[in-house]
Amino acid sequence: MTIPGDRSYLERVAALDFNGVAWTREKILEVRDFLAPLLLHRVRPLYHLDNPYAFLEKVAGLCDGFAVIDTHVALAAQPETIKSGWRPELSGMRTFVFGGRQYEGRLFREFPPGTTRDVKDVSPTASLDNELSLWLTEDSLVQMLHDLGFSGTEKVVFPRDAGTW
Repeated sequence: MTIPGDRSYLERVAALDFNGVAWTREKILEVRDFLAPLLLHRVRPLYHLDNPYAFLEKVAGLCDGFAVIDTHVALAAQPETIKSGWRPELSGMRTFVFGGRQYEGRLFREFPPGTTRDVKDVSPTASLDNELSLWLTEDSLVQMLHDLGFSGTEKVVFPRDAGTW
């Protein structure tokens, strides 16, 4: 499986430890359709993508029953800070068109304009490449999943003070 823009996919899979299995490029390609649904949420969280529709369309094509999606969502009344004082740089609410449908969300600045490749490559908490990512509203995310063929959506929530981040 190839995810556009994810130049290190094979290296990331190779670094995983599965009971001493030697993960060569050939072995990864041999089992990619089995591994991809298991690894998707660890490889690229949805909130770091500028086109979640294209990614979720691929996920829908690989899934056999369900997918686990890790994401942030845009809120209509976005708080100034999120968890421990983090201040994400978010745009105002906007409408985005994917697959001929409209979805609502906010753009999130991953990197300042002009950030070098070296800095992007070593960032543990940002996108691999794009400077802006899209955070959909929860309603738009659920609608997008439905539009792509997912029949239902479940939400897992944790108490704000659970230390899950």
